[in-house]
Amino acid sequence: MQLRRLLGFVFTLVIWICPVAFAGTFSDAEQLYRQGAYNEARDAAAQLKTADGYALAARAHLTAIDLSDHSARSIEDIEIGIALAEKALAMDPANVSGYIQMSVGIGLKSRLFNKLKAHFGGYGKLTKGYMDTALAIEPDNPWVLTLSGAWHIEIINRGGRTLAESTYGASEEVGLAMLDRAIELAPDNPIFLYQYGLQLVAYDPVRFHDKAIGLLERASALDATSHVEQVSKDRADDLLSILSKGQHRKARKLAVVYQGIKAA
Repeated sequence: MQLRRLLGFVFTLVIWICPVAFAGTFSDAEQLYRQGAYNEARDAAAQLKTADGYALAARAHLTAIDLSDHSARSIEDIEIGIALAEKALAMDPANVSGYIQMSVGIGLKSRLFNKLKAHFGGYGKLTKGYMDTALAIEPDNPWVLTLSGAWHIEIINRGGRTLAESTYGASEEVGLAMLDRAIELAPDNPIFLYQYGLQLVAYDPVRFHDKAIGLLERASALDATSHVEQVSKDRADDLLSILSKGQHRKARKLAVVYQGIKAA
């Protein structure tokens, strides 16, 4: 695990030593994203002034926030990412990545509040609207399926089954099926495996102990091809080290931290 964390550090160190002032193509901006240079990737992608460029800029900005400590997040900063996603959708209303980033941004906002404020803020329904649109365009997109499946599980986890089912139409069965489908479509992506395991540990680490262990072990065993994949593997290792000892309460507490959810 120490070696993997060192590799994650190397991703960032390369950017510090060899800064890139401007990425002239989408591929260049995407490479910056994969290296973990999220601010540089955001700026380079936004300068392309295309729908895909704005969507990537939103992704880079929101990924940086998602990987940050909860206490360092702000609504104003999240709104920057949402605004970039809105630009993508204004240029191309069928841009799936734009809808994904809108969902991610709104989800990040909701996590700044306790579950009561998040409910009355309408964030759950708003997020679902963007995800449903993305699903209608690309029903077999593993990113959309992972995000949508996680939404179902998280809504039930935060609001309780009765409220989640009656108010939001959330379903454990549907959520698990979506997460299963995502890893079926992309079995070699550690992000999807980690996110599935993360949701299960945060939701019910006792009932889903064996399945969560299996998912996290699979994520840990894969090679990372990007900074965010390396972080996913590191966090999978962290959860595994606790869950494998049967420390379910401690594992769930860490999973909620990794989700970035405000307590109570």
